[in-house]
Amino acid sequence: MFDISLSELFVIAVVALVVLGPEKATNVARQAGKLLGKLKQYANKMKQDFDLHIGETIEHIKHDVEQVKDWGHDLTSNIFHIENQDISKFNTPTKKIKKRRVKNPSSSKIGKKRLRGKNTKK
Repeated sequence: MFDISLSELFVIAVVALVVLGPEKATNVARQAGKLLGKLKQYANKMKQDFDLHIGETIEHIKHDVEQVKDWGHDLTSNIFHIENQDISKFNTPTKKIKKRRVKNPSSSKIGKKRLRGKNTKK
């Protein structure tokens, strides 16, 4: 992790023993060991949580990709099916619709009576 060899670690331990003395050096070493253990536990827990959440996300993405593949397969098979169908059955002749001439209400007898009735009521 820190790229420290065993000989360098030994030199650091001897210097700490000389500078701090035998009692303090052992206490410092014990506290440093506890701290490193807690750091390792913390790092492992973070790695597990990360792997768990990433794993769930990856599974969701795989599911979505499979669903899109299925939709694509269904779409292409439907297109292929439509292309191979006989299109003539869809081209049915349309009926001609007779145009009905709408008369002006004032030109018919009923329309004239209605219009006269409106004029007389005023």
